[in-house]
Amino acid sequence: ALHYLKAEDIQLETLDDDHLRLGTTTLTPLETHSGGYQGINAHGFQMLLSYNRGNIAKRVTLSALLKRNLELDTLENYAVVIGMSDPSAITDYFLTPLGVRQWPQNTVPGIDIHAQIIQYLVAVALNEQSLLTSAPIWADWLWIASWALIGCMLTLKRQGWPIWLISLGISMLALYGLSWLLFTMGIWVPLVPGAMALLGASGLAALPRKVITHGQAVTE
Repeated sequence: ALHYLKAEDIQLETLDDDHLRLGTTTLTPLETHSGGYQGINAHGFQMLLSYNRGNIAKRVTLSALLKRNLELDTLENYAVVIGMSDPSAITDYFLTPLGVRQWPQNTVPGIDIHAQIIQYLVAVALNEQSLLTSAPIWADWLWIASWALIGCMLTLKRQGWPIWLISLGISMLALYGLSWLLFTMGIWVPLVPGAMALLGASGLAALPRKVITHGQAVTE
């Protein structure tokens, strides 16, 4: 990726121990607690990878090159990655988000992941794609607490069970929509913990409560 970007006069710069700059984009490594990753081994300079579901690479087989079916001159201005992808020849296959919606989940060869990384780094360096980052841990806790508060408010101010269920459904859609919108902007927020907080707080607030009125216990 750096070799490809050199033609664009873009080089990797070291800002400090925790930040690098590639073009106009500042790269920040993952921490031990980053988004949905909690207690991970964050040694080195690890980053989140935003996978592109489109066809990001042109495949050229070794046999095509040996038979002169493709001239190397046609690969000018391309980042070329050489590797094996035959499933019968290698075990370099991994589960990725690209196959999460398929059953059984499809694996991809390591060479494809390298191609995804190169495409991603080049795109963020050229400002063609947002850098995928996670929010600070305090922001994650604030996000979860906010949805828990919304769940409590929906229950305490409900006007009948049908209205409450509709309001809860709308809140879930709003949570999903906001999470997806932020994700497209390059910010990963905890969707599942937020949904659990919303439903859990709303459910707990809906439990019958005993209130002491003139010495008698009245269940609401």
